Amino acid sequence: MVLLDEIEKAHPDVFNILIQLLDDGRLTDNKGHTISFKNTIMICTSNLGSGIIQEEMINWEKKNLPSSPIVEKPKMIKTYVVSPTGREIITLDSNVWQKDKDGTLWKKTQLKDYFAGSQLVDAPTGSFPENYIDTHVIGADGSETITRDDFVWFRTSTIAKEWHTSKLLENLKDHIVYNAKPDNPKEQLPTAKLDTHAVNLKNEEFITLGDRFWTRQNLQVKDWTTGTLEEFFANSLVEEQPLTQSAKQTKDSNANLMQQRQSRKEIFPIKKWEMHFFKPTGEEVVIAEGKYYIRKDSTQHTWQTGTIEKLFTTLAIEASDELLPVKSAEVKKDAKEEEQFEKLSKKLMVELRKFFRPELLNRFDEVTIFRPLGPEHMLEIVDLQMHTLTKILEEQGIGLSISPNAKLYLAEIGFDPIYGARPLRRTIQRVIENPVSSYLIKGDLTAGDTISVDYNNKQLIFDIKKMMPRKEAVKTADKEEAVAEHPDNQIKPEDKTNQQMDSYVCQTCSHSWQVPHGTQISTCPKCLGTSISPAAPSQPMAPVPAYKPVEPVPGIIPQPTGVVPAPPQPIVPAVSPPVPPAGDQSPLVNYFNQSSEPDGNQPTAPAPSESPTSTQTGV
Repeated sequence: MVLLDEIEKAHPDVFNILIQLLDDGRLTDNKGHTISFKNTIMICTSNLGSGIIQEEMINWEKKNLPSSPIVEKPKMIKTYVVSPTGREIITLDSNVWQKDKDGTLWKKTQLKDYFAGSQLVDAPTGSFPENYIDTHVIGADGSETITRDDFVWFRTSTIAKEWHTSKLLENLKDHIVYNAKPDNPKEQLPTAKLDTHAVNLKNEEFITLGDRFWTRQNLQVKDWTTGTLEEFFANSLVEEQPLTQSAKQTKDSNANLMQQRQSRKEIFPIKKWEMHFFKPTGEEVVIAEGKYYIRKDSTQHTWQTGTIEKLFTTLAIEASDELLPVKSAEVKKDAKEEEQFEKLSKKLMVELRKFFRPELLNRFDEVTIFRPLGPEHMLEIVDLQMHTLTKILEEQGIGLSISPNAKLYLAEIGFDPIYGARPLRRTIQRVIENPVSSYLIKGDLTAGDTISVDYNNKQLIFDIKKMMPRKEAVKTADKEEAVAEHPDNQIKPEDKTNQQMDSYVCQTCSHSWQVPHGTQISTCPKCLGTSISPAAPSQPMAPVPAYKPVEPVPGIIPQPTGVVPAPPQPIVPAVSPPVPPAGDQSPLVNYFNQSSEPDGNQPTAPAPSESPTSTQTGV
């Protein structure tokens, strides 16, 4: 694909070259070198008529023509998974819906509630995805895997509280795709993002990105195969019927023959999958473009299809009038706006023919005129801009949550009928990024915190939620409960000498330090570097025991086989060494009386003399 942007600014000789290229399919330079453009798509863009567009937009605004209001389009669910026990889990943005196998209503919560009480065992400064997730898998053994962008969260069962996090690249770095071409990166395993992720009852794993899928036979092998989604549906048939027991009727044979003759490109989703999962009964489900495709198992070639809402027995949500977001609403276009756009298109085509020669325009297969950005497009652009800002803050360990009302407010104040979405970037920087930066500079917003942005019909409101260490939160809750039960009793503060400490070491300057257990650390206090790793597990700081004279022990103290006793640390007195009382032995004498042959094969070292002179000399 070759893209020539703003072609109207090119040198006139470029137009002559384009005519030769579009005629012959190859290009020959003045040195006789020939370049083939076989299987090449040529795209030329132009800003001709931008002045006409601005004039028309101003006239539309003066005439008060109806314009599409900024409303949030209904979104479809992002992930859908069924656990081995039949529990269904759906996510969309930061929302989670769950329903048990025999339940009649869905329960709505938040992603942060889904991870409540859990911890990351291998990333103390990491965080859980609270805004959205890309894929969600629960295996037949109960293990759970979640991905977002290039991050992976995994736990061994759905009731485990410890999660492991890693990067996609780390998990797939030693894996190979043996049928991929070495010079085709598109066929290699994706390491930046996944569209879908699924594991069937045989532990066969499937991942997709765009129009391509990858699969391996089980979770222990590192060899993958890849292919296009069109190849995945090879030799497959589809039946248009609802997924209900009453609708399982045999269709007319002539209708089936007509469906078989249709192109698979029109029947099956071969461009992109939105969801892919396996039910506990072994059924395979693919969801794309508001429709589901289901077959009994991988050996079957017949798929049943229908609208996505027919997959669910109920759409009702507990304690709410809302329904599951599984229905897509069609946006109706205003007739007057369509008429105005047709007039604008004709004016732009006239301007285009004035500038380009007819022999060049006639060689292009198609001329497309893009619609000016309208209010209905602004929310999608706001989502893209906020997604970028969210990733920047997450790299610093800070979460960002923005409400739908705040998004609508940003879309309204950031839209300009003439300049489109260009002012939106500056608007977000002024009303969102600048206040967040101020909180960071003042220290009000630190690693581990979450900042929420909302709009109260007057101004944006910023709410910072501090993250309390997990153990500290549990202790605080226990104290409050104890005070509530016994208000007259005072709870004594804990002894700081028994407080657990976490040790960290900086990989940049090798500086090591300790902090109270559960404290979030993001930078080195010495060099302010971010390459930090735990140095050792937390250990309680116990007080040093007072010295007590060792009572005399006759004979040899037996030691465990293979263990050499460590000499005790001598205690240096302040004035003069103490003289042991009569009948008592010094600790050093006891030490030297011990045997140095743990297995009895080596000769015993003679004990030193017990005279005061030899004892003082030893000290």
